[in-house]
Amino acid sequence: MRFTLSESDDTEIRVKGINFTAGLDAILRLYGPSARSCIEKETTGAVGEALRFGGIVIGGWYSVAWYREFWKSIRDKLVADEAAARAIGKCATEISVNVAYRRLASMTSASALIAMSTRTFGCYFQRGALEVTQPLPNRLTARWRNCNGFNKTIWSVVEGACLYFIERTGAKDIAFSVISGGADTSHMLANATWR
Repeated sequence: MRFTLSESDDTEIRVKGINFTAGLDAILRLYGPSARSCIEKETTGAVGEALRFGGIVIGGWYSVAWYREFWKSIRDKLVADEAAARAIGKCATEISVNVAYRRLASMTSASALIAMSTRTFGCYFQRGALEVTQPLPNRLTARWRNCNGFNKTIWSVVEGACLYFIERTGAKDIAFSVISGGADTSHMLANATWR
């Protein structure tokens, strides 16, 4: 079976396959096998066919329109809100990050770890960019740009990933706040503070 990627225009970001596979694994871990099966079986369109017939591979690049449809299915089938998207994103990040990176995360500061993640953001989202603009001991400001095609749910997943990395450094009482962007924009500026 052949899958087409022509559902988004050339200006939209592309998403690495691991975002889909780790998302499904996170649903399995958080909601159980019937929830994962539901998403795989009941997601419609080309992305649904790809999920059912092995058309999404970890290292492949896919349309952000597919990723939006994937998350729309999760929202609809699991009645998942933005908090659930953050939890799934956090769990998916834990699943997708290799053991060596987990160990590094536990040995460094949150600011240093997030600063390192600016280089790895492009491994998960093609054409988008992340900059840490104010790394301080218990606070950072991060700016995402050129994330064309992101929506509120995808930004919540990204927030969950950030929370995972900050927590791995031993940080407590993390507060994450969006200063501008997010929602259905291609950029987001956010602060994170912790103790």
